Amino acid sequence: MCLNRKFQLRFQLNTDGAVTKSSSIAMIRGGIRDRSGSWILGYNRFVGPCSILDAELWGILKGLVITLDRGFDSMIILLDSPEVVQAIRGSFPKFLNFTL
Repeated sequence: MCLNRKFQLRFQLNTDGAVTKSSSIAMIRGGIRDRSGSWILGYNRFVGPCSILDAELWGILKGLVITLDRGFDSMIILLDSPEVVQAIRGSFPKFLNFTL
């Protein structure tokens, strides 16, 4: 039985952002795996001073840029922040001014 291509898991992006309390310097990291869970590649990078929400969003953006550059045609993004999901869906309060 062939599933609709739209619902097939091709690749999975795990991403996270972290910000130090003392300096507000943020770091992002992520990993990309194939449908069987095998590691394809990872990334990490300092993004400068920003909020944790911005760091999470930068991590997703960097992962998506990498996957698009490599020609991956479908992606499931796994993250641990409901605020990021709200921001992506556009349901976060409009008074917040995001860098992204």
